[in-house]
Order: sequence, then C-alpha cells, then structure tokens
Amino acid sequence: MARPRICPMIRAKKYGTIAAIAIAALLILKFILLDRSPVPETSPEAVNLKLVRALARASRGELPQSLHVLIIAEGAFPKSAVIAGEGLFKKKPMVFDSFQAVFADKKTVIIDTAMDAAGVEKMSKGMPFFADRYAAMQTAMTKAERIILTHEHPDHMGGIGKTEAMDKIKDRLLLTKEQIDDPYRDKSYFTEDNIRAISSVKPLEYDPYFSPAPGIVLIRAAGHSAGSQMIYVALKNGEEYLFVGDIVWSMENLEKLKGKPYLMNAAGFLKEDRAKVAAQIRFLHNLTADPENKVHVVVAHDLEQIKDYIARGIVAEGFQ
Repeated sequence: MARPRICPMIRAKKYGTIAAIAIAALLILKFILLDRSPVPETSPEAVNLKLVRALARASRGELPQSLHVLIIAEGAFPKSAVIAGEGLFKKKPMVFDSFQAVFADKKTVIIDTAMDAAGVEKMSKGMPFFADRYAAMQTAMTKAERIILTHEHPDHMGGIGKTEAMDKIKDRLLLTKEQIDDPYRDKSYFTEDNIRAISSVKPLEYDPYFSPAPGIVLIRAAGHSAGSQMIYVALKNGEEYLFVGDIVWSMENLEKLKGKPYLMNAAGFLKEDRAKVAAQIRFLHNLTADPENKVHVVVAHDLEQIKDYIARGIVAEGFQ
C-alpha cells in the first residue's frame, strides 16, 4: 500500500516551526549563559573607606613612597568570557602581573605573584611570557617584607607555588586560611614541596579589615573565591589605590555594570558566589563613577588599564 504523500507546504511549515523553536531555545540559552549578569541597586558589600583610610594611617611608620608593576605575561581573552553580553567574536587585552609597594627605607610589600611560563601556557595557550620580569619578581620576593595576595588562584599565587626560593620567602607570606586551604587548588601549578610549605604557614585571621604595614589595608571580599580580598594602598604623596583582584576582569565590567557571564560558572571555570560578586561590582561601580573619588581602582587583568596607569605615572613600571 502506497504511503500518503505529505504536501510540500506542510513539510516546509513543519521544519520551519522546528527551526524557529531551535533558534528560540538557542537565544534563550545564550541570554542565560552569556548575556545575563544582574547587579543589585545597592551593595551590602560596600567598604567603609573612611575606616580603611584611618587604619592605613594608624601606624607610626611612613607610608610607602611608590607603587610598581611587572607585566609578566600579556595577551587577550574572548570578550564574551570577560563581560556578560559582549562581542562573541571580539578579544579583550588581558595581563598577568605583580605589584610592589616601596617604602623610603627600601622595604617592600609584594601584591600578587602571577605564575611561571608553564602556568601561563596552560591557562592561556600562546600568551607571550616575559621570563626576565618573572625572574625579577622572584628575586624581589626574597627581599620583600611581606608578600600578600588578592586571592588564591594560580594566576595570582602561582609565583609562590613554583618558586625555588620557598625557604627564603616562607616567613614573608601573609596568607589567610582560605588562601592556604583552597579545596579547588589545581596542584599542577604548585610543587609538592611548596604545597607543604604553604600549608604550614600560620594563617592570618581578621574581619573585615587588617593593616599589615603602614599605608596598606586588607579588606575581606569573599565572592570570586573564598580567600578573595581587596587591598588598599595609600602612598606618602596622597595617591590611593584599591586592588580588586578578580572581582572583575576589566574596568569595562564596572563601567557597564556587568559581571562575567554565568557560563563561566556553569562550565566549571569559576566557582564564584555570584550574588556577592554582583554586590561588590555595584560598590566598585559607584566608587569609580563618583566624581569626588580619588582612589585608583586596580583591576588585575586589565592590560589596557595597567598600560594607561604606567603612561600616566600612576604606577611605575619595573620593580626596585
């Protein structure tokens, strides 16, 4: 018995409906995973800058006289992975770096330690790496008074994780319990000996603010990671800085009030508390949008911002 023939118009309509449903589903998925990153109108994560400033100046010692940066590696990430709702086929210039606060007596405090060439290659294949600068940072760590981190991820802690000078720097590490105990740590960025040494460091306990040196204040800011903290630095010349780690990956996030896309969490790349991060973004947006604000917000991975700060003399290039 012959099969009944389906009218071509009916067949076309059927396939057209299926295609429309598939496109709608993809658009909804894109909206959820790539475009949405809601930020609240107010921020329970706001920082009491008046108190932070007072703590920074409470010590009898002189404030640091300069702030320096070493660009360890630079390249670009997909912009859609950095800022929710932004260009699928665009790139955002990105950087791995380390900072150094220098005091008049030549004492120093290092903020973040980037990671070695193998770590950079693993995290961002083909990203240019500057071995001489990484070596200069390693030498600087052995002379630093303190080494502190915005958080415990390998692109900020990896310079400690792979250092060959752990015996010299161990007593200079100022790490919180969360930074030491990170349950998600990718051990490929650390040597076994260094993991043991880091685990033996006496953890710093504070809440919500702590000043480890004149002009420097640590600010609890869990969200991007359990051990995330903002770091305030005040220089003797009146310049102020707020290191925000990876709360955002670019100043454009703050300007546009957009965090990272949800896909970064859903795919397992990040394990952020997105509600806390969103509240921190609101606070930082309000701070940077305030015409009276004089604090330089430092976004760790924003290559364009770091190069602009160097060009304007806000941060000096190269460690002392």
